Amino acid sequence: ESTGAGSAPAMETLGFSKTARRTFHDVPYAITASGDNENLTIEVEHAEDGRRWRSRFAARFIEEITQRTGNAKKFDVFVRMTLSALAQESEAVYLDVLTARDLEMLRRHANPQGPPSASAAGHSDKRYLILTYRAEFD
Repeated sequence: ESTGAGSAPAMETLGFSKTARRTFHDVPYAITASGDNENLTIEVEHAEDGRRWRSRFAARFIEEITQRTGNAKKFDVFVRMTLSALAQESEAVYLDVLTARDLEMLRRHANPQGPPSASAAGHSDKRYLILTYRAEFD
């Protein structure tokens, strides 16, 4: 039994939402990763004062950004890695929450001769959720 071109079944939506309470650099956070097979939404909430940071990432963007890092990952694999790191299920993937100042310090450490960032890193209230993948032989 065949179906016409206009009646192809819709792709099943894979919905997920996981929240974990974690402490990074002595600051408690509630981190939520949610989405479907098209988008990933990350929400980071400061557990003490309720400030929240939230971003939504399209699957295509995730795949492009992982390719630029030299470690290309399909969207579904990246989501599984993120959820695994959130649940602390693997030593190969882990999360960190950094402030703009933390990120600038990392950049300076990695490239001490490089020019200072033009951004006002010390004044930004942004948070950055960093997913690190550490393979045994990379």
